[in-house]
Amino acid sequence: MNIFKILANGDGSINEANVSAFLGYLLNPREDHGLGFVFLKKFLETTLINENFYIEKYNYQVFFEQGFKQTNGTKKEIIDIVIVCYDENLGNG
Repeated sequence: MNIFKILANGDGSINEANVSAFLGYLLNPREDHGLGFVFLKKFLETTLINENFYIEKYNYQVFFEQGFKQTNGTKKEIIDIVIVCYDENLGNG
């Protein structure tokens, strides 16, 4: 199954912004798609160095079209999707 071909079936066109939004929706375990962490786990499992990383322990936020400067600060690159993984310490002990 090629999801991009399926998405383009309507009028025959598909654009990068729509695909990014769709993937961002699926990658966010807090969205209402009913997948929870399943899609995010499958997406990250090939990149995780630490096999004991417990994905469900953390919070995630998905950002679109984020600008980053190279280390020398001369060139700005636009990144389509950024997934931020974070842990909240609420001071409960």
